[in-house]
Amino acid sequence: MKELHVVCAIVQAEERVLIARRAEGQSNAGLWEFPGGKIEAGEAPQMALQREMKEEFGADGLTGAHLCDSHYSDERMKLTLSAFFFHLFTPELQLRVHDEIRFVNAQELPACALSPADVPIAQAVANRLSAPSQTPVLSYEPADRTDIDALFALNRALILQYEDLSSLQPEEVLRWVHRKLEKRITEYTRILVNGKKAGYFHFAPSGGKMELDDLYVFPMFRGQGVGTQVIRRCLAQTHLPVFLYVFNGNTRAIALYSRLGFTLREAVGDTRCMMETVNKTAGC
Repeated sequence: MKELHVVCAIVQAEERVLIARRAEGQSNAGLWEFPGGKIEAGEAPQMALQREMKEEFGADGLTGAHLCDSHYSDERMKLTLSAFFFHLFTPELQLRVHDEIRFVNAQELPACALSPADVPIAQAVANRLSAPSQTPVLSYEPADRTDIDALFALNRALILQYEDLSSLQPEEVLRWVHRKLEKRITEYTRILVNGKKAGYFHFAPSGGKMELDDLYVFPMFRGQGVGTQVIRRCLAQTHLPVFLYVFNGNTRAIALYSRLGFTLREAVGDTRCMMETVNKTAGC
């Protein structure tokens, strides 16, 4: 009996999860699945998933934490399906082996017409996302050169989503971002949630104030108060005013910063604004 080891991606958008329907002519045509594919010989599961997402959807991303494994067998094969959370950097997906994609509520997953090996994964996802939320335990460590590619991909995704690309030269902007990261990567901080990498930020002096820059929380850790904890930690470390830049279209980030005491100071071009808080947190 043929044995296969396959990986699949759990891509979150708030409480919803990405599933894709196999197109006609594909195995399991008409059934829904968590996207992914076969691990090649000598390939790590995390890298296999990043390759498969690129091949099937033209999507860049970063493989996150392992969720669970599913085991399925029939007269033809014995299959192990390993599910990983996946942090998607590409806003638009191309359909190459699927004919439809959907983001569905996690609690609705078990009722979908899923491929047999995906059914236990769907139940595990539903259980995981419906578990009572707890305040995450955060820790921090310095970033290093191994983090450059992930940080660059996060920057690139945000620029492509919110920037007015008709008014600038995107490739030049992205080259500048990459040069900045290569020069300053040791000034960045990794965010860890219960020991797992959850994001990054950069907090440093600038013009007699402190600038909070490149605060990113991976999708699977959003909605848990991680960003709030990081910002409050930064505010507690200084008596200086703290400022940041944010895209006008990133309304969720603006709402978060406003709740934590930041106010609009000035517009920066047509797509961004600067927000600042007079810091009264330090020493409390």
